Amino acid sequence: MASTYGKNFKVTLDGTSHGSEVNVKIEGIPEGTVIDYKELHSFMQRREAEGLEFATGRHEADDVNFRKGIFSFGGDLGIVSENVVEAFVENKDVRSQDYDKFRYIPRPSHADFAAIMKDGDNVEIAGGGRFSGRLTVGLCIAGGIAKQILEKRGITILTDIVEIGGDDNPLDFEDILGAAHGMKDSVGGIIECGVMGVPAGSCGDSYWDGLEGNISKALFGIPAVKGVEFGSGFEGARVMGSKNNDPFAFDESGKVVTLTNNHGGILGGIASGMPIIVRAAIKPTPSIGKPQQSVNLKTGEVETIEITGRHDPCIVPRALPCIEAAVAIAILDALMEGEKIADNVSALGDKAKYSIDELRNDIDEQDEIIFNALKRRFNLTAEIGKIKAEKGLNIEDKERESQVISGAIKTFGNGYETEAREIIEHIITLSKKGEEKMMPPFRTLR
Repeated sequence: MASTYGKNFKVTLDGTSHGSEVNVKIEGIPEGTVIDYKELHSFMQRREAEGLEFATGRHEADDVNFRKGIFSFGGDLGIVSENVVEAFVENKDVRSQDYDKFRYIPRPSHADFAAIMKDGDNVEIAGGGRFSGRLTVGLCIAGGIAKQILEKRGITILTDIVEIGGDDNPLDFEDILGAAHGMKDSVGGIIECGVMGVPAGSCGDSYWDGLEGNISKALFGIPAVKGVEFGSGFEGARVMGSKNNDPFAFDESGKVVTLTNNHGGILGGIASGMPIIVRAAIKPTPSIGKPQQSVNLKTGEVETIEITGRHDPCIVPRALPCIEAAVAIAILDALMEGEKIADNVSALGDKAKYSIDELRNDIDEQDEIIFNALKRRFNLTAEIGKIKAEKGLNIEDKERESQVISGAIKTFGNGYETEAREIIEHIITLSKKGEEKMMPPFRTLR
């Protein structure tokens, strides 16, 4: 059963923990958006267990495979060629037999019991099924792409661990994790996320369209999140208004700021221009090795269970990119909604949305992406030239050129078919010249 978030940047997660793969569908990425594969891979690696002490013994590479909507360009770069992008990650390191007994004996604090009540005999228990944190791999694919889009807009998202096991001293974290692991127990923690660069008034609205609510909804899509607060949060409820209020002021450039940020960058559900500060409470991993009481739904008897298998004593370190991903998706979706509204207002008022300088700055950014991609492409074609020279192959490959041209035309689309053909044909010509340099002077090149 799939689950969807968002109005404009729409993310749908599907799959189960021990199924063949986890899938994500992303709708609304602007066509022509460039995705840096290396940057996305680095982001995905942060949620992997490999190399983390005391982490689960289940090791999945989390390699992203794009099924639809991406045209690879320049080796490390992809261009969004359709309104819908589909990706998946394979599940390879699974041991479903570890979970057979939990079909009738629900694990304490897992979704097992509620899922059985909802889905009946169709419930998927292995690894937590569709309720597993494994599905955050799809969340991170979408969130990693959202982060790249936001960074191009000057918006940065960072996370840090505030507490683990009730301790806020980072020097103690490793010892706490080691102790929990040794006792076959687990601990939770608190993660803080900061979003810098969201312009005042750019996104959010009142009541059910408020930015806090939309961010919270995205964060609660992470199975382990049990609490969310913004700014001073619950602590602000314990102090006087004179202490919790944030005085307004002007900075050096004349921009309106607040001297403190207890409101966490959101006022009335709308971005205030100050850093958005949100914290998420992560519950202790419910799969622990200690004996626990449960019930046997088949026999009607109380039973004691000990959960074996491969589990993290604390998922907080691996949850950092998941928090960033959820927040990035929520912020981008809200910004796109704000821009949609602004476009409608602008159209009614016949008011220019951007200045020439802003548009030129955007062009400069796109040019830098294009030039880096072309440089990478020419380096790759030079390597191909070497291989062709070694194997005695001709440079000319009409079938391959036709595929590249068709891909470029499909990527551009929307009335730019002629321009796309001219551009890619010129790039192919320059690439073949690079290949020719690798060939012996006596070889026939055509």
